[in-house]
Amino acid sequence: MGGEIIYQQSTDIGTVNSVLNSDVYGGYITGMIFEGLIGASVVDGKDVPTGLADGWEISADGLEYTIMLNPNVTWHDGTPFTANDVVFSFKRAGEEGSDMKGYVGAIKEVIKVDDLTVDIVTKAVDP
Repeated sequence: MGGEIIYQQSTDIGTVNSVLNSDVYGGYITGMIFEGLIGASVVDGKDVPTGLADGWEISADGLEYTIMLNPNVTWHDGTPFTANDVVFSFKRAGEEGSDMKGYVGAIKEVIKVDDLTVDIVTKAVDP
């Protein structure tokens, strides 16, 4: 690991806080800084876990997603990444003033099962 990447833009961004970001260019930057739990394979476009998650299970009714977190992930200061961080992030994303509120509107609740497992319960089946 290591190295440096320089990304040039022709405009300034408002924030690097992905929850508060509301402009396209800021979205480009935050997309390079932050990682989600599930991504898409560059090979076939299918859902794949990112570095934050080891995998997931979906309930038979399609309303509950159990996400198993990668136990080797840490924050920049070495603090472990846990289910508490996921619950906090989803809660913050759903708060008033968050630009992410529309993305999490289908979520009923996010529950910590244990330090490395989180359940995301949706209101209805929604892609």
